[in-house]
Amino acid sequence: MPPFSGEIRDGMIWGRGAVDMKNMVAMMVATVRSLVRAGFIPRQDIILAFFADEEDNSHYGARWLVNSRPEVFRGATVAIGEVGGFSVDVRGNPVFLIQTGEKGILWIDVRCHGRATHASQLNPDNPVHELARSITRIAAEPWPVTLTKTTSLLLDELRATAGLAHDADPLTVAREAGVCAQLVTPGLANVVNGTLLQAGYKQNVVPSEATASLDIRFLPGQRDAVLRRIRELAGPHAEVIVTDEVDAVETVFGGRIVEIMRTSLKKYCRSARIAPYLLPAGTDNAMLAELGISGYGFVPMLLPAGYDFPAMFHGIDERVPLDALLFGQAVLTELIRTS
Repeated sequence: MPPFSGEIRDGMIWGRGAVDMKNMVAMMVATVRSLVRAGFIPRQDIILAFFADEEDNSHYGARWLVNSRPEVFRGATVAIGEVGGFSVDVRGNPVFLIQTGEKGILWIDVRCHGRATHASQLNPDNPVHELARSITRIAAEPWPVTLTKTTSLLLDELRATAGLAHDADPLTVAREAGVCAQLVTPGLANVVNGTLLQAGYKQNVVPSEATASLDIRFLPGQRDAVLRRIRELAGPHAEVIVTDEVDAVETVFGGRIVEIMRTSLKKYCRSARIAPYLLPAGTDNAMLAELGISGYGFVPMLLPAGYDFPAMFHGIDERVPLDALLFGQAVLTELIRTS
């Protein structure tokens, strides 16, 4: 499908960003526009904030605004944004996953230095070989399942909905989220992935330096421990350099705003159940948390059972059901009216 067409076909809106996250942008604008046209006056200020470069750790968007123009958010205590609020089918029951936390981000370079020579020479100080050993050790590290407040509550709700024993294995429980298990499971442990390799300029020359870039997604409270372990695994001959980072955040799954989310969903889906989850990626909520703003991922969409929603993020033929958007606008309207 043409990526910028916004075409409606087969009950879907097709196009780049239909899921990530022009769906929420459209619902926000349509909801507020309809309320303004109806003469609705909210009990508290509503700020519509549209940020740039969230995919690149928000340096020119949310991070810049928080650091340079914090007065824009004066009085705000709650932020509602992306990657949460959608339904997953758990044995025939719609469970809406509300994002109440997200893992932190560490971007690091692992760099090894050695002796540059012609490739025909014996060279025990080849930095490419040293880097390969470092990355192999890091890749083999078995990061254990470690539950946070958010993931503990999520697993409790999934166990109860699926009728599983209270001591059922966390990874088994996470699979009850069906296609969305790929969003839930990485939130149970630290995740480290190599993404870039840089070394040399010619095939017959051993370089003096080799670098691997790693993307680390760490659980709340584990930044220092994870980085310390990475340094140990990299070894004494490797330099570990932090190039960028965003802190992990968790907010309380409870209080008035969560209850309003629950009742707003139930008005349009009587069987709706809600659960918190920890996003394995990152959003601008991490920046807003620096101002004391509690962030929630709440893009309320009732999705068809089996619809592979996570695959749509940055995916080919990105699309979203039109009915899900209409449902979401109705829920967001109810949420604002009752907030």
